[in-house]
Amino acid sequence: MALLQIAEPGQSTAPHQHRLAAGIDLGTTNSLVATVRSGATETLPDAQGRQLLPSVVRYLDDGGRVVGQEAKAAAVTDPLNTIASVKRLMGRGIKDVKTLGSRLPYAFADADAVVPRLRTACGDVSAVEVSAEILKALRVRDAQSLERAADYAVAGLLLDAWVPGTYGGTGHTFNWQLAARVARQRPVILAGRLTPENVAEAARAVRPYAVDVSSGVEAAPGVKDPVKVAAFIRAAKGTGSGATDAGGKGTP
Repeated sequence: MALLQIAEPGQSTAPHQHRLAAGIDLGTTNSLVATVRSGATETLPDAQGRQLLPSVVRYLDDGGRVVGQEAKAAAVTDPLNTIASVKRLMGRGIKDVKTLGSRLPYAFADADAVVPRLRTACGDVSAVEVSAEILKALRVRDAQSLERAADYAVAGLLLDAWVPGTYGGTGHTFNWQLAARVARQRPVILAGRLTPENVAEAARAVRPYAVDVSSGVEAAPGVKDPVKVAAFIRAAKGTGSGATDAGGKGTP
C-alpha cells in the first residue's frame, strides 16, 4: 500500500493510476524541484540540465525579471536590482533590517511600513514578492511540455510563455491553442502578455478558469494604470467565459 495517495477532492484514488507529486525547496541560496519515481528521489533539471536554481532575482529597467544563473551573474554589476538570499529578510520587521546597516547592498523604500520593501527598477518589492518570482509558473515550451502536465497532482495550472534564460513574467504571448488543450482537462490560469485589447479573444479561445495580468495594465514598470485595469476587467468578464482576474504584481 502506498504511503501517500493523491486524489481529486471528493474522489477516490483510481487503482494503478499514478501521478507525480512535485516538491519545491525554496532555499536561501539555491532552489530546486524534486519528485519520487519508483521509490527514488529525483531532482528535476532545467533546459540546460542544471539541477539547482540560484535563488536570485534581477529586476530590469524595461519591467522584466530574470531569475537564476543569469541573475546571479549580474550581482556585481547591478547590485541594487539583483536580490539574492531574500529569505533572510522574511519575518523581519523594518527595525530589524535597519540594524543590519551596510551589510545589505540594497536600497530600501523610505516608508513607515511593518514589512521592509526593496527599491528596484520595477518598483518597490517585498521579500515575499521576490520569492514569488522564483516559484512563479509552469514553463511551457511546446506540446511535449504539456504532455507532462497531466503527471502532476495539482488542482490547476498557471501557464505562461517560455523564453530561454527568462523566468517569471516574460512579457510574451502564450500559445492559446496549447492552453486550450490543457483547459479541457483541468482548470487553467492563463498568463502571457494579456492586455485589455486581447484578453477577450484569449478567454474565448482558451476558456480559462482565470487570467493573470501584470505588465499589460501598467503605466510604467511596476505601476498599474487604473484605466487599463478597469478596461481589462470589463473585457475579461464580458466574454462570458467565467474567467476572473487572478491578479498581478505592482503598485495599484
